[in-house]
Amino acid sequence: MRQVNGVRKRVRAQSLRSPVGGAEMHPKDAHGHRLLDTLSIGVAAVDGELRLKYINNTFARMLGRTREEMLGRPLRDFMQSGGRSTDAETAPGAEETGCGGALVMRLLHADGRVRAFLVSGGALQKTERIPDDVYLTFSDVTPLVARCVELRRAAREHAQVTTAIAGGIWKWCPRDGRVEFSDRYYTMLGYQPGDFPATYDGWLALIHPDDRDATLMRIMEFIRSGADEYRNEFRMRAGSGGYRHILAAGRVVQRSEAGDALCVIGHHVDITNQARERGRDAMLAYMLDNAPGAITVHDGNGRFLYANRKTFELHGYAEKEFMSMRLQDLDDPQSAALIPERVAQMFRDGRAEFSVRHRHRDGHYFPMHVSVRPIQWEGSAAIFSVAIDLTRIEAAERERMILTTAVEQAQDIVVIADPDGNISYVNRKFREVTGYSSGEVLGRNPRILKSGSHDADFYRRLWDTLLAGNTWRGEFINKKKSGELYTEEATITPVMDAAGQLLCYVAVKRDITEFRKLRAESQ
Repeated sequence: MRQVNGVRKRVRAQSLRSPVGGAEMHPKDAHGHRLLDTLSIGVAAVDGELRLKYINNTFARMLGRTREEMLGRPLRDFMQSGGRSTDAETAPGAEETGCGGALVMRLLHADGRVRAFLVSGGALQKTERIPDDVYLTFSDVTPLVARCVELRRAAREHAQVTTAIAGGIWKWCPRDGRVEFSDRYYTMLGYQPGDFPATYDGWLALIHPDDRDATLMRIMEFIRSGADEYRNEFRMRAGSGGYRHILAAGRVVQRSEAGDALCVIGHHVDITNQARERGRDAMLAYMLDNAPGAITVHDGNGRFLYANRKTFELHGYAEKEFMSMRLQDLDDPQSAALIPERVAQMFRDGRAEFSVRHRHRDGHYFPMHVSVRPIQWEGSAAIFSVAIDLTRIEAAERERMILTTAVEQAQDIVVIADPDGNISYVNRKFREVTGYSSGEVLGRNPRILKSGSHDADFYRRLWDTLLAGNTWRGEFINKKKSGELYTEEATITPVMDAAGQLLCYVAVKRDITEFRKLRAESQ
């Protein structure tokens, strides 16, 4: 209603002449109808309530309607309501256009679109039938209004960009060294305007010491090269005492006849947050690339989306070659057949761990232990995997198994004791000779074998030798579980780690009871 009242006031305030020949005329005249229908603009007569008393064919066509459909209805029935339509942005009201202050009315076309019309009007010749009607002319200016809107939008964006850039504008004259900074240049860094001198040296003093030489070289290179544009990144000391990361960009706006730069204008942008993000990303990439295991991300079809450097090294492929492969190309047939089952387990439990064998580029397969879990990667479901090469671990395990089997099956007695002298391992020969089971001796001191045949001085000399880090060799007369005495020839060695710390004692002994008996009989 407010919009309609505004239109009514604007129309009544105008006193325009008829666009047809400049003479006053009454649109109810038949001759007038024919003349008005020939016009390229819309014409309507309205009463004080803006009810349509007459319209020409042109105006009806402009709105995709018929005269009969429109006559007698208030103009407000065809005006755009408060809600916006799909075309409202391209056909706004007068208050949004700023186009010369003319009245621009938004009317609804029969197809639902909004059209913008430049409206003017004036009083009709006064008659008894129509005492105070007015006529209105309608020119479709939708494209022009849309252009006005676009220009205003561009102007607003330009003002916003200018305001943002103006935060750090600088001007530098290389020949005489003059420098100028905008007020925002100071405040961007946490200073008040004028807190540091507007000189080249004053500016240079704020550059981080680690960046100063590189910044100077970059500036000199820019001047010597004759380039038009300058761009650089460095850190500047802020008013708080810390340093801010700055992106500097500038352009030569004046040169001498010899081509030397006389004036450079540019701006500084605080990119501290972006620099921190880049630093975190770089650190994360470094940590991933230097991780001891293969780290990959692949989609549900096995296509690799990411792989760290260790992955390429372990498999023997260059990055580009590896990233063109799928998981199924690496798994041995047995492992590949289990992929659906393992993926299902991962989604059911949230993670899964298993062992696989992967194919190296040279054709051999190597063992890996894999841990996987589901993740989101760039908005899509994916699988995150960490795999450890088990080649050395398996080799070490085989070596340990061989050694353990050899010791277990050796024909000599083998006893291992911890640094406190308590038994931690005995082999089969020990169990056969002494009659003790492993469970009966593990964790106990070897003194359970003492026969009482050796005095305290014997054991003191033995331990002095061992605690000095030396190997002791000698003979024991020990006692079996049955109480029977036996003689054994022994070598006891302290075992040290790489740092010289004691790990354990290893005793290798041989039962020489029969040998002693035979020698005594022969004598």
